[in-house]
Amino acid sequence: MRLNTIKLAGFKSFVDATKIPFLKPLTAIVGPNGCGKSNVIDAVRWVLGESSAKHLRGESMTDVIFNGSSGRRPVSVASVELVFDNPDGRLGGQYASYQSIAVKRQVDRQGESSYFLNGQKCRRKDITELFLGTGLGARSYAIIEQGTISRLIESKPQELRVFIEEAAGISRYKERRRDTETRIRHTRENLDRLADIRHELGSQLEKLAAQSEAALSYRELKRQERQGLAELLLIQYQGLLEQAEQYQQLLLESQTEVAAAKTQWQALELSLTELNITKGQVERQEQQLVADNFRIATELARLGSQLEFQQRQHSQDKQRLAELNANRDLWLQQSKAAQTSHQVLMAEQQSLHQLSEQQQTQLLSLEKDVSLAEKALAGATHTQQQWQHSLSELQLKQQLAANKRSYQEQHRLEKQRALTAVIEQLGTSQSQTLASSIESLSAGLTLQQELRTELAQQLEDAEYKQGAALQQLVTVNGKVSSEQQKLAALQSRSDLIAQLLAKAKPAGNDVSVWQVTQVDSGWEKAAELVLEPVLQQGVLNGLDISSDDVAPNTDGIGFQLSKNQDFGMLSSQVNLAPWLTNLEFVLNKADALARLATLSASEQQRQRYVTQAGELIGQGFCLNAKTHSQPMQLMAQAHELDECIAQCEQQLIVLKQQQQHFDDAKRLQDAQVAHLQAQVQQQQLVEQKLAQDCLHARSQFDKEQDQWTQQQGLQMSLQQELAELDDELARFDLDGNALSEQLIYQEQQLMQAQRALEQHQHLWQQSKLVWQQEQHSSQQAHSQSLQHQTAVALSEQSQQALTERLNEVSAEIAALYAKSANQDSALSHLPELEQQHQACLQQQSQLQSEIVVVRAQLASLQAEIDTKLLQQKQVIGKIEQLSARLNQQQLKREGIQGQLQGQLSRLQEAEIALDSEITSDISIPKRQQQLDDIRQQIGLLGAINLAAIEEYDQQAKRKQYLDEQDNDLRTAMASLEEAIRKIDKETKSRFKETFDQINGDFSRLFPKVFGGGSAYLALTDDDLLETGVSIMAQPPGKKNSTIHLLSGGEKALTALSLVFAIFRLNPAPFCMLDEVDAPLDDANVERFCRLLKEMSQTVQFIYISHNKITMEMADQLTGVTMHEPGVSRIVAVDIEEAVAMADAG
Repeated sequence: MRLNTIKLAGFKSFVDATKIPFLKPLTAIVGPNGCGKSNVIDAVRWVLGESSAKHLRGESMTDVIFNGSSGRRPVSVASVELVFDNPDGRLGGQYASYQSIAVKRQVDRQGESSYFLNGQKCRRKDITELFLGTGLGARSYAIIEQGTISRLIESKPQELRVFIEEAAGISRYKERRRDTETRIRHTRENLDRLADIRHELGSQLEKLAAQSEAALSYRELKRQERQGLAELLLIQYQGLLEQAEQYQQLLLESQTEVAAAKTQWQALELSLTELNITKGQVERQEQQLVADNFRIATELARLGSQLEFQQRQHSQDKQRLAELNANRDLWLQQSKAAQTSHQVLMAEQQSLHQLSEQQQTQLLSLEKDVSLAEKALAGATHTQQQWQHSLSELQLKQQLAANKRSYQEQHRLEKQRALTAVIEQLGTSQSQTLASSIESLSAGLTLQQELRTELAQQLEDAEYKQGAALQQLVTVNGKVSSEQQKLAALQSRSDLIAQLLAKAKPAGNDVSVWQVTQVDSGWEKAAELVLEPVLQQGVLNGLDISSDDVAPNTDGIGFQLSKNQDFGMLSSQVNLAPWLTNLEFVLNKADALARLATLSASEQQRQRYVTQAGELIGQGFCLNAKTHSQPMQLMAQAHELDECIAQCEQQLIVLKQQQQHFDDAKRLQDAQVAHLQAQVQQQQLVEQKLAQDCLHARSQFDKEQDQWTQQQGLQMSLQQELAELDDELARFDLDGNALSEQLIYQEQQLMQAQRALEQHQHLWQQSKLVWQQEQHSSQQAHSQSLQHQTAVALSEQSQQALTERLNEVSAEIAALYAKSANQDSALSHLPELEQQHQACLQQQSQLQSEIVVVRAQLASLQAEIDTKLLQQKQVIGKIEQLSARLNQQQLKREGIQGQLQGQLSRLQEAEIALDSEITSDISIPKRQQQLDDIRQQIGLLGAINLAAIEEYDQQAKRKQYLDEQDNDLRTAMASLEEAIRKIDKETKSRFKETFDQINGDFSRLFPKVFGGGSAYLALTDDDLLETGVSIMAQPPGKKNSTIHLLSGGEKALTALSLVFAIFRLNPAPFCMLDEVDAPLDDANVERFCRLLKEMSQTVQFIYISHNKITMEMADQLTGVTMHEPGVSRIVAVDIEEAVAMADAG
């Protein structure tokens, strides 16, 4: 299995789609620093599942996406794909038959990563599991980056063990073992929870059994109740039907009376209709006469108004015509005056225009003079500014020279001080102190990590105990709540029985017979059947039954018993009076019938048997106990309830003690967990502080070493700089004297230029003043010209307005003359209008006489209508009385119908047919009493859980299912524990075998790489499952006690020897090396190259190097360039082909 190709797009500096082929066993990736060579190894790490941005040289996972350059925009997606050749089927499982396998990872700007396996989307876990046991992984020994080789050799024993496990192929077993242990832990937790659920379910089943039995009794009583209620409803329904028929008959009679009254009302209504028709005709005649009268009056008013209007309009028109003639003369005079004023303004405007043109000519001449003066002034100003600028430059040069000399003097003083400080620092070095501090801090950090691990384990145990205590407390709380509910139900039922017993006591007596009667448990119904006549009677003290003066039965007492008599036991069951004969108690009905069959015919007639169920059996009959109060049964139930309440209270006390105990335990565990969490946090802070101190000390040590080397060179450079500064100060003194002489000459020239400038400024100011005065005069003339133009325009507008008004007045005068002519014609018809007015007055008088006659006729008709209306009102009153009675009857009938409907609904709800037969002729009160008795028995049952029967069956099935689950879980846990034992056995065997082989190869490779010396691997513990691995190495001629004392190059060679030893045992598909030859000298580089060449027969090597010797060894050179800033590109060269082409050329 080999790496064939890497495809990159948008990954770090590889923004374009790039394909890197690896066709040879040895491929070298070369290029200058910063061109993106290491990004290739980062890409491989990233695809193999690396989740830490720090190991990819970034801060977040989106940092791997190309972020843009000076000529490129950022991209939104980065993707890398690795293509493997798998001809030998090294990848097992479902991918063994694949010749080529492609693994791809893609990430966007939102940080969401996607993995693909042969083009199919998959999980990160699928990628890591695919390469388990092959030596490939995000942090495996097959990928060694810059600095990793030295960290590998200095790794902790447990970290080195990981490489051995990966080489042995047991990393997959460890992953499976970890998953198996997790499943075992979850299984045990599930078993604990299942045990609590099963225990709680068992308690619930006991309660549900009792509730189920009570529910069955409740169902039977409810059935009896429904049957009795059905018969009661049928009887009530039949009674309501009879009442409905009676009200229907009464309703028919009332409806007949109402119909007769309505007929009389209709006759009156017909008569009224005829009278109203006649009245309507007369009213219309009256209205016609009134309308004619109104029309004549309107015509009279119109004629009078017309005469008056024509006369008034003629007078107004004459007056308006006189006013218009007077106004027309006035406006003609104003128009002539406006024309004269307009001519004067036009003459003035012409003279002002000529004056303005003369002033403009003078102003142009003055502007030319001012312009010439300004140019002369500008020349003088420019000359003065040049001399001023030259002087400023010389002054600036002099100041700069002085400042530079001062700076050089200060700089020389600083260099002198720095030289003194360097000499002092060279005498005091803290490297040795820092080295010892680093060693002590590392030891302290290791100790703190061990303490934190121990505290974390204690915290995990405490949290587990905390969860167990919480679960126990929740369970006990549930039991306490259940017992409290049970106790409340028992007490409620006990109170109900006490109330019923109090009602059963006879009035006026302290004790009843049932209170002093002793009955064995279970025989209460039998005793009540036999003693029913006397149970409710009182018990008197000292009564002589044989005495003749016994008080009569005035208190309703039907039977009296003396308490001081000693009766025997009948069948050892009930205390009976001596007069009860031929009674025998048996267990059940079958026993009674069997005994009755053994008696003679005469004895069968006399003998009676009482069963435990309360049945009285004799020859040909069987009676059930149907007492109402059932005091003896109630007493028995009361005793049972008292015992149950006492047991429940005792159980509640025990549970509350347990509750308090578990509550205390939980608080103790909470406090312990909080204490341990605080300790763990404190330990983490201490560990972080030590790690930071250690890192800081290492950094300080490196800085001290670098500074010591730098300061030696700094001393020499400072001494040379001091000599150069002295020479420069001498040159500054000479330059300063020359600048002083030039400065004096420039100041004299500047003074002459300033005097010439003042003369030109005076001439320019005079020219400017004359020009401004002339410009002011020109502006005044122009302003007057504008005012005259405005006055001319206003004059023209006024003259035009007067002309338009004169035209309007002339038109109005002509219209008035025409109208006056028309009015004269109309006035000639006035006599005709007066004759029409007299005729209308005569016609109006005649119409008023006719209106009086018609109104008298209307009054007579109205009197007759009022009489008929009075009669109709009386008939309506009678109809209303009859209707009210009819409505009452209808309401009663509807009430009966509503009751029938309600009764019918109840019958339908109870699913009772209307034709059902009634079993007996018992009256309604007795039936109601029977229902009350049944309901009383239902009340004695207390709170009933009707769902208890089904719930009991469901919970029983659930209990059986949970028991099966418990067995299955225990079987599964046993199988998992067996699997762990097998995994441990296989892991130990493989680890030991692999360790021995790697140790042997390492011992042989080390002398080969170093040219001598010895090295071996050692186990830190006897437990092969947990032991770490340490490295012991001694180069030729050295007897170092620890690996940390080796130099950087020795550490690199030792680490390479170990890696190659692992590769010999379990070669990964490829090995990537990033500048691992950097710390090696040429001799060691040659040894390293020979070893690579030897190993390349079985392992594909891809390495990054700047060393020419290592480059020469490669079969293929892959160059990485960055011709475009920030963008990496690939240039591949096959060495064999290149050599062949060179030879051919």
